Amino acid sequence: MKEILTGFERISFNRSYKVKVSHRTIQKRRDVMYLSFETLRKGGFKINDPLNIKPKHIEYLVSFWVSEQLSASTISNRVSIINIFLKFIGKEIMVKSPQDYVDDPKLVKRTYVNTEDKSWSAKELDFADLVVKASDIDVYSSMHLELMLAFGLRVQESISLQPFKSDYTNYLLVMHGTKGGRTRIVHIDSGYKADVLKRAKALCGDINRNMSNPDRTLMQEINRLYYVMKKLGITKSGSGATPHGLRHQYLNDRYEEVAGHASPVRGGVIVDKEIDEQARLFTMLEAGHGRTNVGVNYYGSAKQTKQPS
Repeated sequence: MKEILTGFERISFNRSYKVKVSHRTIQKRRDVMYLSFETLRKGGFKINDPLNIKPKHIEYLVSFWVSEQLSASTISNRVSIINIFLKFIGKEIMVKSPQDYVDDPKLVKRTYVNTEDKSWSAKELDFADLVVKASDIDVYSSMHLELMLAFGLRVQESISLQPFKSDYTNYLLVMHGTKGGRTRIVHIDSGYKADVLKRAKALCGDINRNMSNPDRTLMQEINRLYYVMKKLGITKSGSGATPHGLRHQYLNDRYEEVAGHASPVRGGVIVDKEIDEQARLFTMLEAGHGRTNVGVNYYGSAKQTKQPS
């Protein structure tokens, strides 16, 4: 299994065999595949070779995960990883959608429309206070949080950012650690953004360096950030927030700036569909997405709101 995963976990099947996936995706694929085969063995399936996986095994896994009351999103992601794994090893197995393996499709049907504001502000977390506390534990982790809120960056983007080379005065060029390798720009249009970038440069200190502690690898830096978050109680099971919530906060705040009213997930009412579409396009371009409909993951759907009478 380890031998197979060495090649499998680094390949992106959405684009080409030459594109490498993120460290987080690598770890997730590894965890899901080991967990899946462990579950099968505990379930009485004596599989001595990963290449011998069959449709009945997938059916059992989905049923077991449903019985464990895992979320539809988690089950869907696991089935997707198994499907990619089968393609990699050349197994001609038609993997069905999770809904086809259960009697009640609602149990595993994933929804992509966000109905909850996942921002730190929505969780009533004091960002300024938490940044100070994070800095007392690890100054790099603290800076990652500020970069994420100031520019809507993902965790790996904030760590991989080269602040000197990415600063184009009026905009930040985000080109390292991005999802799918997509380069994008985020406007530097506030004093707060300029200040955060200035302090990031001071911490970095070298034009060729990124925002990771030079004594740590990328994975170690990511783990360090989540360690600091756990120390501060910023976990999904604790405060209900995660570092990614800062990206949600940036995009919801940005939507409001452009549209002139709160986003749907924050209770905003869509009065002008054209303005709503412009706000979605602007924010999604800054987020690194080419399709405006991806925005429903962050600030909900316009269909959630009712037109005023």
